[in-house]
Amino acid sequence: MLVDVIRLRDRGTKLTTEQVRTAEKIRGDLMVTTERRSHGNGSVVSEVTATLTQPGRREDLLPPLVRVTVKTIQGADILVVGTEILLSPPPASSFQPPQTWWCKVVAGKEP
Repeated sequence: MLVDVIRLRDRGTKLTTEQVRTAEKIRGDLMVTTERRSHGNGSVVSEVTATLTQPGRREDLLPPLVRVTVKTIQGADILVVGTEILLSPPPASSFQPPQTWWCKVVAGKEP
């Protein structure tokens, strides 16, 4: 689904209304998927992830979100809430702050 995304947080900190209003929109293909994983004890866990990729390619435009929920669907707006996976330089570690994407569905097929 082609969407314009505005990130509502910066490294976990909620942006102000003014920052959101002037934020850059990133256009890409939104994909929300569920992956089921089996654990050694026989339990199965589902994890929902969201990615935003370059239209027509598999190149990520934003770090992926994990443990995703779709909070609001209203008109052409979708609010996707999750945990962002940010990789830091070596020694490699990850920082996992909360993130929210405000997605506006784009009509038509042109990016």
